[in-house]
Amino acid sequence: MVSQQKNSILIVDYANQIRTTGKKIEDSVKEACELRFRPIMMTSISTMIAMLPLVIGNIGPGAGEASRLAVGNYTWGDDNFYFLYTLCNSNNVFNTR
Repeated sequence: MVSQQKNSILIVDYANQIRTTGKKIEDSVKEACELRFRPIMMTSISTMIAMLPLVIGNIGPGAGEASRLAVGNYTWGDDNFYFLYTLCNSNNVFNTR
């Protein structure tokens, strides 16, 4: 969740920098989201891929298998949820200020 919060903060911060040049809120948010989309996608997808061995690699008997699987599932699901939440709601939340 922390990395997704950083993504949202970076979008809002960049949009505020663009607003200081005199652009409208909507235009600055769209430009910030367009410029930050690729880095957000790269970091989020690499984190999700890095968590996959923790999720699927521990299926089977072994010491600590249940706890590793629980941590992996939680982390992977959390990253997926907040990744989608960040992409869908950054524009909406910023425009309601």
